Amino acid sequence: MSLITKLKHLCKNKKQDTKNFYEKYKKFKIPSLPIIREKVSQHSKTCLFVIVILFLIYISFIQQFPHWQVSQFKINNSTEVAQLENSYRATLAQILGGFAIEFGLYYTWRRITIAEDELRTTKENLEVSKESQITERFTRAIGQLGATDQSGNPATEIRLGGIYALERIANESVKDYWPIMEILTAYVRKNSSFDSRLKEKPIESKAVAKVIQLNKSINNEYSKERNEYSKKRKLPLDIQGIVAVIRRRKHYLHHGESNPLNLEMTCLQGAYLEDAHLEGTSLRHANLEEVQLYKAHLEKADLSFTNLIRARLGSAHLNGADFEGANLENANLHEAHLKGAHLKIANLKGAYLSGADLEEADLEGANLTEARLWDANIEKAHLMDARLDGAYLNGANLKGAYLNGANLEGADLTKAHLDGADLEGSYLNSADFEGANLSNANLNGAKLRGANLNVANLIDAIFDGTLLEKINLKRNDELTIKQLSNVKTFYMADLDESLHALLKKRYPALFKVPE
Repeated sequence: MSLITKLKHLCKNKKQDTKNFYEKYKKFKIPSLPIIREKVSQHSKTCLFVIVILFLIYISFIQQFPHWQVSQFKINNSTEVAQLENSYRATLAQILGGFAIEFGLYYTWRRITIAEDELRTTKENLEVSKESQITERFTRAIGQLGATDQSGNPATEIRLGGIYALERIANESVKDYWPIMEILTAYVRKNSSFDSRLKEKPIESKAVAKVIQLNKSINNEYSKERNEYSKKRKLPLDIQGIVAVIRRRKHYLHHGESNPLNLEMTCLQGAYLEDAHLEGTSLRHANLEEVQLYKAHLEKADLSFTNLIRARLGSAHLNGADFEGANLENANLHEAHLKGAHLKIANLKGAYLSGADLEEADLEGANLTEARLWDANIEKAHLMDARLDGAYLNGANLKGAYLNGANLEGADLTKAHLDGADLEGSYLNSADFEGANLSNANLNGAKLRGANLNVANLIDAIFDGTLLEKINLKRNDELTIKQLSNVKTFYMADLDESLHALLKKRYPALFKVPE
């Protein structure tokens, strides 16, 4: 065997020995204090003997070693020798004391580490126990939701207990929160929905078709039928309990909830949901008659074809909500936030919308007959083919609104802001525009028979083909002959004398009886 081969073999053996030593080192553990105490208790006499021997050795070492060390210096002064020996003894005592402290610190650290491990294990056991308890409580609460008495009728008290137990679990367990919300809303959909008669004939079947075809209010016969049904229906206590849980829940859409609630086709008549967070909630075809939703948050909620007769929605947050075909007759929407809301073909007859924000709202084909819209913001709203006859719009802001083909017959528009509004082809007979701002408004082809435009601002308003029969156009100094040259008729119109004389001289045909 060559020298190089021997060296390689030797290095290999050294590496293996080092590896074996490291493996043994990793496996080696300094015994903990409980183990040491156990060993000491098993061999108490031997341990006592060892401790005494070690103590004697320590005393002998402290006594003799400094004496031997100082004797090396050959000092004759006994006092100086004694001082040096004591100094050495103090140093040795400090060194040995330091070792003792380090030893104590090590075992203290071991004790803390063990305590932390035990605490972690205890915590894990508690979590497992807690999860087990929550699962047991969850299962028991679910069972309570279907509880019945001996006669087979719902056991309301037991069901309420289950509902509130689920609420408590939802507040304690993050992962169980949303499943519980889904269970509770499903319970409402199952136990508080319209009966089969009303399901077969939903709100839009007659009412909306009537609004689309004839632009009239909700069919009286169907409304009467629903009202009779509503009087018979009362919100059960278990449904009231769930409504209360939903109202005071700690999360809502995009703030702890990733999905909106589903309450479609439910009957929540007269429910108390003031200040509730129902953003994005689906309430299609639901019965929310006389529901209390004051200051509630329903942004982008789906309320299409929902019954909201006499609902209280004052100051509610309804921006972007969908009310298509909804019945809001006599609903209170005072100062409600409806910016960009979809109210197409909705029934808002007699609704209170004073001070409401309807900017850019879609009200096409909506029924706003006798609605209270004073001081409302309807800027840039879409009101094509809407019914506003008899509506109160005094002080309302209709700047840039689209009112093509709208019916404003007899509407109160005193001091309303209609600058730039599109009123082409609209019905404005007997409407009161006194003091209103109609500058730059498009009144082409509009019917203004008997309307009052006294003191109205008509600067640059367009009147091509407009019917101005029996109209009051007094005190409108800003009107020009060119503006009024293309109107359809001035028959029996009440104009300022100077304007009347000039128009009659130039366009006498406009003052004749219209064909």
